[in-house]
Amino acid sequence: MRNEFQVSRICSYFKSWVIPTPEPYPLVDILNAGWKCYQDKDLWKDSQQIKPESRYNILADLVLKSMEVSEFHERLKNSHDLEG
Repeated sequence: MRNEFQVSRICSYFKSWVIPTPEPYPLVDILNAGWKCYQDKDLWKDSQQIKPESRYNILADLVLKSMEVSEFHERLKNSHDLEG
């Protein structure tokens, strides 16, 4: 189930800092944050480094990287569970 607080937090990583999430989040929250950012017509409008034609590719990369961060943490957790 989607957590609106987490979705907002993920959106802030994407919008304000243009970075993937540094900690794991559920995939549903990452996807919802990506969708919210995708629908924001003013996303990175004031950023001179991000060309308008590149913004969706950059957003897709941020979403994918955030999913990879979550998967890495999940695999690490599972490997520790197997050891213990």
